[in-house]
Formats: sequence, structure tokens, C-alpha cells
Amino acid sequence: MKKVLSITLIVIIVLFSALSPSAYVSGNTSDFYYTDQSGAYHISCSGKRAVIDRYASTNRSAQLDLRYTVNAVCGFCGNIILLCNDTANNQLVVYTYSLDRDFLDSFCIYGAKLYNDTDFCCDGSYLYIENCNNSKELKKYSFEGSFIRSYSFNNDITSAFCGYSSGVYIVGGSTLYRINVESFTTLSGASVNPGLFAANENYLVSALGDVYRVSNSVERLFRMDTSSVCSSSCVIGNRIYSSCNSEIFGYDLESGEKICSYTCRSSPTLLYSYGDSLIAADKNSSYTISRDAFTELSRGNTDNSGSNHQDSNDQYANNDTFKEISSKKYRISFTDYKISAIPAGTTVAGFKSDINHKGYSVALYRDNVEKKSGNVGTAWTAIFSSDDDSIQFELSVTGDITGEGSVNSRDLKLLMDYLIGSADYNGVYLLSSDLSDDGKVDVIDLAMMAKRI
Repeated sequence: MKKVLSITLIVIIVLFSALSPSAYVSGNTSDFYYTDQSGAYHISCSGKRAVIDRYASTNRSAQLDLRYTVNAVCGFCGNIILLCNDTANNQLVVYTYSLDRDFLDSFCIYGAKLYNDTDFCCDGSYLYIENCNNSKELKKYSFEGSFIRSYSFNNDITSAFCGYSSGVYIVGGSTLYRINVESFTTLSGASVNPGLFAANENYLVSALGDVYRVSNSVERLFRMDTSSVCSSSCVIGNRIYSSCNSEIFGYDLESGEKICSYTCRSSPTLLYSYGDSLIAADKNSSYTISRDAFTELSRGNTDNSGSNHQDSNDQYANNDTFKEISSKKYRISFTDYKISAIPAGTTVAGFKSDINHKGYSVALYRDNVEKKSGNVGTAWTAIFSSDDDSIQFELSVTGDITGEGSVNSRDLKLLMDYLIGSADYNGVYLLSSDLSDDGKVDVIDLAMMAKRI
């Protein structure tokens, strides 16, 4: 049997050795947004071209044409980092661009790779990248490409992002860490929800609209109203502002009450505080809104789901009788919050119909964009929300390693590379690779995948 499987592996290597490793590459076209003390940034990447727009007191733009396809972006205070997989030379090509100085430089990190679930970020001096061979380890590099040191965490790294004016934050599981020069600090207090970003130096916001106050610990304050993924918020005085479609709402930071609103001429994706005014921006334009332009709302009469101050550690208390997430078809893990054994070709509607989510609404996301149709893919996110809590799961589609929702030659090539040691991945991608469901990934799974194709 082993001899037959070895022959199968050799044949597959010969048949697919010429395939382009496109599974390593994120979308060819993507938009990246971030806000810090220097302004609000929109970076649009298409192949080897990156267009950078900064919205602040004075807007600034730049266009870069690079040698390699841009796979990912991060930035801090006008220093834009563009990461490109150079698979042929087993290295990561890193471009550093200073928008204020209009200066482009580059360096390479040998052996580093980006996958769909690789976490990374930068600050003013260093680049931080999750170790592709160990999801609990973060590596720190200078902007010249020199390895500085590594940080090891107790949990798998689920996100990395820079603070508003300084500092780097890491989320492992539901724990928030802050990196110091030579070590890191575990911020005690509330557990955090995913998709965190900084609204200013003291407040963080999750993709679900949760507002956290951060000092030497982390405190969950309330949840803002949102019907979509929250991507940008800003703080002016004692109010935090967040957009919801074409509306911008202001909330009192102490009470969590929604106290003012403004109707925009578009649906802004970026909010930036400038003095006593607010700059709102979308992909095409920006405009300034003074605080006086907001309509004050009647106190105590607004529908404000964000006013719930229940600690997230108690979010499931007394609710087990009324709410349930289960499935007779899929495997749901409340230990690592993954849903697996999803057949390839499962549609969004089909997935929802095969999940019992009594008491919850459910939404599916790919790269923070809600998906309402098409096939479900590996590494998508399912968020189950109720009036007083939310639970996020990562999805694993059997045989789908690329996240496309199907099983094809690209998945086969990626699995083959994993088995011969020229590629590495973990998490839900390993779950998806275990077609035989025996707890390990080997040539049996490769043969099963080849047969399906």
C-alpha cells in the first residue's frame, strides 16, 4: 500500500510541478485601511502596483510600481510596508515607503512566508511577523531586514496591530498583549473580540463594535450599534465616533449612550479626528465634519444595544436555556472555536440552514467583507450575534486549502508542497488537509484529493 501511495505521490509531482503556487498569493486586488496619529490611510493594491492616499489636514497621494506582486500591507505614521512572497527564492520581499519623504527602499527575509492566516504589523522602527512554522511565535525585524528577536506566547496568535501613537498589540485567543522593547505584557481584565484596531492611544475597537479602554489592563466598556463590520472609529473629547453605512454616530465614552448622529453623502470607511472636527473618507474622496454639524439625540430614548456593560467573561451566564449553536452535519469546537467537516461546494445559504443557531443571527465574512452568496471557503469567519454576546468561529472546508470553497489542482499542489516540505501552514488549513479524518496529514490525504479532482 505504501509503495502504491509513493508512486501516486511521484506521479502527482510530475503532473503538477509546473503549476504556479497561486495558493500562497492573496487576492490580486485589495484595499487596506488604517488610521493613526498622522492621518487616515487607504492603500489600494493591484498586482505590482500600490496607490496610497492619506487623508489629514493636508491630503497626500503616491503611486508605486514594484517588481513583485503585493500580497499584504501594513503601515504606521506614513511608513507603508508592502510584503511580497518571492516563492522561487524562498524569501519575503519587503518594500518600505515613506510617504512624507517620498523614499522607497526594500529588503528580503529568507525563509519567511505569508499565508492567508499569517499575522503581522509594524511600528515606527520594526516589522513584526508571525513565524510561519510556529503560530505562537512573533519575529521582530529591523527595516534593514536584520532579525532582532522573537516573542513566544501561550496561545496561537490571532491578530497583530499597532497602537494609535505607539506600541504593538498582539491578540492570542481572547487575550490582549502589549509588546515592550524586550518583552511583552499580558493585559489583564476583559477578554477581547476579534478584529481590533486603535481609535486613539487609549481606546480600542473590535470589528463587532466593542469599545475597550486600555491602560495597564483592558476594560470592555460597551458595544456600538453596527449592521456591518466596524473598520474605523475616532475619539474627540469624551465621545467616540463610528460609521454605520451612511451614518456616523457619536457615543458617550462613559455611559455608552448613543448621543449624536450625522448623515454622510457616502458610506465612509475611514474616520480621523482633526482638532475639534472629524475627517470622513471613502475610496474616492474625503470631507471634514465639525462637531456642531452632528444632530444631538434625545438622551435615554435611543435604541442602544451598546449600553450593555456586562463583562465578556460572563457573556454566556443564564443564557444556555435560550440559545444554542449546534449542527448534525458539521463539527463545532468550542475549545478552539472552529467549525470543520464542511463539504466543498457548500453555499452560504446551505451552511446557515445546516447550523442550529437558536437565539443568534449568523453572518459569514471573508477578509472582513460579509459574504451573502457563493461557496463557503476555508479560513472564512462565522460570527453568531445576539443582543448580549457574540461568538466567532473559523471555518474549515474539507479539501479546500486555498479558501476558494472548492477542491482543485491548486489545493493539490499546496498539499503536495506541504508533504515534501516546501510549504508550511497550520490551523484550519491543516484541518482542511486531513481528508481521511484520521488526525494527521499524509499521502493518503493527497491520494484522496487527487481522486476527487
